Amino acid sequence: MTKNSENAKEKSQFQADEAAVETQAETFADTAAQDDEDDIVEMEAVEVEDEAGLDEADESASSEGDEAASPDQRDASLAALTEERDALVAEREAFKEQLLRARAEFDNYRKRVLREGEAQRKRAAEQLLRDLLPVLDNLERALAHGEESGGEQLVEGVKMVHKQFLGVLDNYSVTPIVAVGEPFDPNLHDAMTQQPSPEYAEGVVMDEFERGYMIGDSVLRPSRVLVSSGAPEPEPEVLVEEVNETDESNDTAASEEMK
Repeated sequence: MTKNSENAKEKSQFQADEAAVETQAETFADTAAQDDEDDIVEMEAVEVEDEAGLDEADESASSEGDEAASPDQRDASLAALTEERDALVAEREAFKEQLLRARAEFDNYRKRVLREGEAQRKRAAEQLLRDLLPVLDNLERALAHGEESGGEQLVEGVKMVHKQFLGVLDNYSVTPIVAVGEPFDPNLHDAMTQQPSPEYAEGVVMDEFERGYMIGDSVLRPSRVLVSSGAPEPEPEVLVEEVNETDESNDTAASEEMK
């Protein structure tokens, strides 16, 4: 009895140990499986992180590309603004040039109108003054005649009128043209004729028939003048012997006629 019970006890002990070993094996297997699963999970997590890192890297690269593209966009926008500004500046300069041209044209027009008005007033005065000049000529002739006839009072009165008349002409900027002794100028003088003169050189006015007048810088009436053609030609010299022979022949002819 005792031996059988011991055998049974050993058998149950063996079975208990075997169960414990199997339990430990299962526990080890479970632990190993859990470790494998943890490793797998960890590996998958690492892969996810790696993929996330790659995605972030791609996004970062894409962002950097966008940032790299932004300066180009800014340059394009700046270029467009610069072009618009240049167009506005060019338009402003064009308007400014048109304004300056309009001002210059208006100033030239104003000056031209003033010149034309002044010229018209001068032409209107010229006809009146041209009609008065013969009166002045007659006064000067009367003065010359009075001095020759000795009418001193008449001369003095006419001199006063003549002086007054010259003053009126001077108020209109009318001045006499100096002619005698001056070189002949076709712009100022009207040559009536030429004649030799021992006193005046060739081409110099030696006498004045009718005095000319200026109105400002314009000729109101040219002077009618006599122009010197130079010194007169010398008379041919006659030899004394020829003169004596002529006298003797004349005396001889006269004697014969008396006989």
